[in-house]
Amino acid sequence: MTVTRLDRVREQMSDFGGNLVGDGIHAARWCLEHNLIQQGYTILQETLVSYFVSGIDEKPEDLKDKNREVSRKAARIRDISTQAVKICRDSLPENKWAKPAADHPEVTRKFLAFYGPRKELLEVFNKLSNYRNDLNHAGYRQNPMKSDSFEKNLAGLIKSIERYGFHSAESE
Repeated sequence: MTVTRLDRVREQMSDFGGNLVGDGIHAARWCLEHNLIQQGYTILQETLVSYFVSGIDEKPEDLKDKNREVSRKAARIRDISTQAVKICRDSLPENKWAKPAADHPEVTRKFLAFYGPRKELLEVFNKLSNYRNDLNHAGYRQNPMKSDSFEKNLAGLIKSIERYGFHSAESE
């Protein structure tokens, strides 16, 4: 019996179980295995942002409009989630918060409370963001990473997130 491409796609898609973080990890691993390194970094970072947003009782999938476009509210909440990572990391007082975090202190405080017991995950997120920026800016930054490090670091970040307690269907 001949295995068609569609059969292979179906087989690979069956590993996606509908879990926000698990599916994101699986997708990032798939990208890594298929040498889609930049896409793997992007998916992994967006997966963590979605996890952060869901952690304050927002549902990322509910923040889209009728046309499945990300709404302004969703974009703002996602921006605040990443700003709150910096606020938490740098212990910034409220008078040093930038917009939109400063304009929505109640949402920002929700993120800070959520991040409190998850400092190790925030460290992973910061590494992920730095590596992704390095990759997206083609090394035009101070102390750029060597090109052969991106693949190894993506694999390490996936493992770090899994060690935090998140797993894809493939790793279970």
